[in-house]
Amino acid sequence: TGLFSMPSEKDRQFCEQAMEAVGIEHLRAKYCNQLSGGELQMVLIARALCSQPRMLILDEPESNLDFRNQLIILETIHRLAKTNGLCCIFNTHYPAHALRISDTSLILSRSGESICGQSETVINAKTMEDIFQVHVDILHASYKGVHYHAVTAVSLAHE
Repeated sequence: TGLFSMPSEKDRQFCEQAMEAVGIEHLRAKYCNQLSGGELQMVLIARALCSQPRMLILDEPESNLDFRNQLIILETIHRLAKTNGLCCIFNTHYPAHALRISDTSLILSRSGESICGQSETVINAKTMEDIFQVHVDILHASYKGVHYHAVTAVSLAHE
């Protein structure tokens, strides 16, 4: 809407659809200063969906959130991509999060090096050491038939 305009009925419908898509209908009557960090992040995602984008670009959407809210954000992004066919691009400092929900990953270094490809192929111990100069351990686990990865930096790589 413009600076002095009011939302139309169609705008309100888009808003309702966006709240439903991210599962925040229960927050409808709350002010932003009454929301947790995870709830606010979900509201911001819903707000972006109101414009019915074909692509959603998120800047560290799970940062500064507790484990539960990180999972809610990640599962929402994954569901929007898989169920709604929305192209979701997000940057993260958590390689395990990329492994959890991303088909493709792009790893960038401060020196300008990059590697792009299938997430499970490019996020590995050698790449992490080469790009970030750290030794990592990547643990594989399963829970209820779903496979997960835990990526832990264990030491600095000394030259």
